[in-house]
Amino acid sequence: MKGMKPMWGRWGLVGWVMALMAALAGLGSGGRGLGALAQGGSNVELVGQIGGLTLAVAVQGRYAYVGVGPRLVVVDVGDPARPVEVGQTGVLPGVVQDVAVSGSYAYVADWDGGLRVIDVSDPSSPRIAARATPMPGNPSACG
Repeated sequence: MKGMKPMWGRWGLVGWVMALMAALAGLGSGGRGLGALAQGGSNVELVGQIGGLTLAVAVQGRYAYVGVGPRLVVVDVGDPARPVEVGQTGVLPGVVQDVAVSGSYAYVADWDGGLRVIDVSDPSSPRIAARATPMPGNPSACG
């Protein structure tokens, strides 16, 4: 249709979508717009976490210990064709970067969270046995 201007104008569809999102954010925040989303957060609480970056795996016996985001997940790999998750830690302070297992303990490096020693004697319920947190100003040194 020669000579007709597109109905989306100068900014195109993207501009209209962004404007719509801003308007909806204003409605959902008591009319305070995007500023309400950027402020505060003091009433924000982590209520769950699913999945995440996987950077670390260690295997001992029939179990694989897998860092999945900020958790250590224990997987029964006794039947390699049918791995089964049997347990996991709660959310750790950082993304699991590395895992080593010896005996009943998994040693987890979790980014800025430091080193966590996880008791895995009960694979269905791994729990933190000890931790060393990074020293202020030097995340590579634990104290």
